[in-house]
Amino acid sequence: MENQVNIVNQSTQQIGQNPTNQSPVSPVPKKPKVNYWMLLVPIFGCILVVLGLVIYARTLNKHSLQDKTNKESVTNQINQEESLTSTPDLIYFTRPLGTTGDNFSFWELDTYTKAINKIVEIEVEADDYSCDQNFQVDPNGSFAIFCKNFNLHKFTFKTSEQKQITQIGNGGDNKFFGVSASPAAISSDGKLLAYEVSSQEDVILGPEEKRVGNPNIKYGLYILNLDTGETNGPLMSYKNAISVASGDVYFTKSSNKLIVDKAGEEKIWIVDIKDSSVVSWPVLVYSNNISFSLDNNCSVIASYKPFQEGVTKKLYSTDGDLQKLEQIYETTEFMRFITPSSDCKKLVYDGGNRDINIIDTTSKQKQLLMNEDERANGGTIKGWLSDDKTIIYVNHDNGDIFGMNTETKGIQQLTNFGDIYRNTVKVL
Repeated sequence: MENQVNIVNQSTQQIGQNPTNQSPVSPVPKKPKVNYWMLLVPIFGCILVVLGLVIYARTLNKHSLQDKTNKESVTNQINQEESLTSTPDLIYFTRPLGTTGDNFSFWELDTYTKAINKIVEIEVEADDYSCDQNFQVDPNGSFAIFCKNFNLHKFTFKTSEQKQITQIGNGGDNKFFGVSASPAAISSDGKLLAYEVSSQEDVILGPEEKRVGNPNIKYGLYILNLDTGETNGPLMSYKNAISVASGDVYFTKSSNKLIVDKAGEEKIWIVDIKDSSVVSWPVLVYSNNISFSLDNNCSVIASYKPFQEGVTKKLYSTDGDLQKLEQIYETTEFMRFITPSSDCKKLVYDGGNRDINIIDTTSKQKQLLMNEDERANGGTIKGWLSDDKTIIYVNHDNGDIFGMNTETKGIQQLTNFGDIYRNTVKVL
């Protein structure tokens, strides 16, 4: 027992006498506290920036799509509102200035946007009756030819330059009366101008005596080179003015010949510009009038024995250079203002009762597009637009320009002036 006590004591003593042999206890370092907000704030910030960019991009895309939709809606609205929107054709017309009707303004109408623009005002001497607001427009839309003070003037659209291009005297001259832009034509390249000059043989006449029928008056057809100023003519002379006989002058598609309608007789004349030779239409016995399509791609000729009622009228079509001739229709009905589409496959005309009719020259089917009542007291057909669907006419009653879709029969008023002179409206 004592031995057990001693052993315990010895062990206790050894432990107490050897403290250096005991390993020191190291303090445990404290772990730093992590600030999660410092990490989350930038992360959330980046996420917000990305989300903002995504939302912004989607908003822009939505606005872009909305703008596109709005534009398409506007375009569709235009297309639904008017049948003239397939091509941006231009219509030119005049309006009188003041009460005399001598001075006039020249205007342009865009059939696509319906925008109307006054281009220039023209002052004309009061006794120059032959001008009568007449003009011609270059097929390329670069310039217009006006009758002013017994001569022709050229107005360039881009520069607004206006200059006199003929020197043929005036009302007091003992040789010349003046020139009219009414029977006139401009070649497809815009280089040649054909025009009619009225002259006096013996005596000086007052303005009232300048009219057709006076034996001392004759008329001549001239050609002016608009680049060089060189004049050729008269290519032909005649007693009755083409302008008064409701005739017209056309260049062929290739501009090497001049087609003259109703120069003193119920005939169509062909003038060769190179050798100045003149022949009547050699194929048809009666060639009463000719109408060229837009851009002179083709023409339609009405042939019938004149001054007889109920006579059979034969309609022929030919290409723009009069090389091929084909009969396309035959009728005993009255027809005027015959106007062909660009390929002469469709014809619109006035049947004499201020109505508008259309003929399909392939099927030979005729259709009434508008009767007298629908036409609001009538109008004058001025031509087709290049879509070959829409025709333009000037209303007799209110003096404004209208468009009509020949397929839907939809009618739209394009101007609201009430004073447009129907004989001066040109479709380009």
